[in-house]
Amino acid sequence: MLLRAIFLKFLNLFVKKDNDVFVRFAKLEDIIFIKKCIQRGHEEKHFFGKIFSEELLKEIISSLPKPKQGWMYVCEKGNNKVGFIYYGLNASRTDNCLEINMLYINEKFRNIGMATRLIQKCEENPLVRNYGVITRCEKKYSQEAIKLFLKLGYNKIDEEITPKYHFEVLKKEFK
Repeated sequence: MLLRAIFLKFLNLFVKKDNDVFVRFAKLEDIIFIKKCIQRGHEEKHFFGKIFSEELLKEIISSLPKPKQGWMYVCEKGNNKVGFIYYGLNASRTDNCLEINMLYINEKFRNIGMATRLIQKCEENPLVRNYGVITRCEKKYSQEAIKLFLKLGYNKIDEEITPKYHFEVLKKEFK
């Protein structure tokens, strides 16, 4: 456990930093923050499906930097945690691309580059660079996210329409 903590501190030295903003691996002490973000994401209709249990979050975070279920980063500005990103392998696709499953920025920190920082951190992953990354954004409630992904070079590749949701599927390739 001590070796893991030292390794994570070492890795976080190479995390993108700018002024008082940085992106780092999620830590166990971030669980309450992440759970609140996920809850708000569901309330704002950006997220759908299950709300992660504390046990699942512990399992994801404890496995970093070699995840079993996906990578999770937290963005901080000064002393404030402003958002998080969670991404991992997409089991339903045959091209091995990864998927940004959740991206959330607290409302008062939106539109100042925090989401871009988290997305860029995700895009540094060698698997993302080799196979690409997709994201699904609910068309009605996530227009800002769709605009951001398009601005960052993602292309619309599909739509998924169900009785409850209308998702735009966006993908970025690096080859």
